[in-house]
Amino acid sequence: MTNQMICRAFDVSPLPGADDRMWRKIDEKLRERGKEGWILYGKRRSPLPVMLAATLVVVAALLVIFFVRRLPANSPMEPLPAATPVPEEEVETAYRSDMREIRLINARVDGMSSLRIAEEGRFLARAVLPEGMAVDHWLLNGKPTDAGDRRFSLEFDSEGVDTVEAVLREELTVRCGDNAYLQFLDENGEAAGVKYDSIGFEFDYTVPLTGESHPGGTISVMALPIIPLEWELDYWLIDGDKVEAEDAAKGILLQDMDHSITIDAVLIKGWVITPTGETLVLQGDGDAALPAGPADDRPADLDSVPGNGYWEPTDLLKAGVPFDPTLPAPDGHAHQWEFEKNVSLSDSYGQRGGSLYVCTECRWEYLHELFPWGGGGTRNRLLSAEPIPEEPDVTEHNWVRVPGSAEGDCIHEGPCLLRCPDCGAEKTVMAYGDHKFEYYSVAVDEAGGGYHMKYCYLCHTQFKEQEPHVWAVALTTRGYYYYCVYCHATYGDTVTDGSDGT
Repeated sequence: MTNQMICRAFDVSPLPGADDRMWRKIDEKLRERGKEGWILYGKRRSPLPVMLAATLVVVAALLVIFFVRRLPANSPMEPLPAATPVPEEEVETAYRSDMREIRLINARVDGMSSLRIAEEGRFLARAVLPEGMAVDHWLLNGKPTDAGDRRFSLEFDSEGVDTVEAVLREELTVRCGDNAYLQFLDENGEAAGVKYDSIGFEFDYTVPLTGESHPGGTISVMALPIIPLEWELDYWLIDGDKVEAEDAAKGILLQDMDHSITIDAVLIKGWVITPTGETLVLQGDGDAALPAGPADDRPADLDSVPGNGYWEPTDLLKAGVPFDPTLPAPDGHAHQWEFEKNVSLSDSYGQRGGSLYVCTECRWEYLHELFPWGGGGTRNRLLSAEPIPEEPDVTEHNWVRVPGSAEGDCIHEGPCLLRCPDCGAEKTVMAYGDHKFEYYSVAVDEAGGGYHMKYCYLCHTQFKEQEPHVWAVALTTRGYYYYCVYCHATYGDTVTDGSDGT
């Protein structure tokens, strides 16, 4: 369309060299007409508006393609994580501005490591106890506080409290060094029984020799020296400090000891096997044992009162450890000692003698030594200890029920014999037995084919196995027929006159 045609359509005069002015005039005419301007040429509609609309659609499509291609290939957008519903009370607790926090050290309140409260109140803090540790005392805001008869917890009022701390210490334990061992006392007050290197007594325990229950916090044991050949006792050490005495004590008795202690002996070259000094007695206050506290007095990480640390037995094969042949073996059997031979031992003092004994069951060996010099006397010393074989755990057996051995049925237990096919071991247990079957015929033909099925008339279990009939002959006055011995199905009713020998 030429400029002349445009001017004629909008009734404006041509403005040569001033296209902008001409188009402004056209805009004014359009506003005066108050309608869309249509540029007509003869009777045909102008294609300009359609072309403009098509151009906009193409541009929009290109923009969409551009942004889509910038996305990573085959990378679907990850869905937003679903919101986790929060209980109303937790929402209130988490966002209330009037709450304050009490710091907990080595302690928990309701299992939480910090206490956030909106209102003051009374709370119970339980100590977190690592292995081998116990509560020494409690601190509120850094100051000691009395826990009463509680050993593992503290009940406190929160008002004014910012920190609650359980101060921990090592469990109460008596230990010996390399040259000493511990023994409990028998009814006569004499050291006897198993020898230990360490014994924990923080918590309640049972005295091995008497079987009596003893409250934790105190202990009574005897410490005795370990003296190898060609050595003798010089002096004792208590918590590293030398015990000054004219003659080294033959032993140290800890009577109602209520704190941890370490005892050891110092040896020198010599031949006095048995010390000549008197027994040294160390007396504790005896009041450290606490009565049982409230039912809720327990550590945060345990459901009940913890037990003492491991009681460590002395190595009986260590040189100089006295051996008691009357004690049972670790597996509980009583040693059956038999004299093996007399032995002659040589040392710097010359010859000395001894007797060798062997257990006929476990083959342990001990030597009964004779000391004619250095004060005389005797001593038993374990020479060798073969590991005692342990009985195999029953869980290692492959137990299989012996067919027909169950006296019970599918709904009643009864004695049942089990046998391990690997080792032949047997045991009787109470177990359910077999089903009680009933059989019924499903199909039978003239040639004796077909099958029957079964069910249990006790538990009403229906079995899907199809079993063939098992036929037997039944004689009649007229002849014979076949019947299944299980389901009693019949076939082949035969009449005979006896001429064939039947």
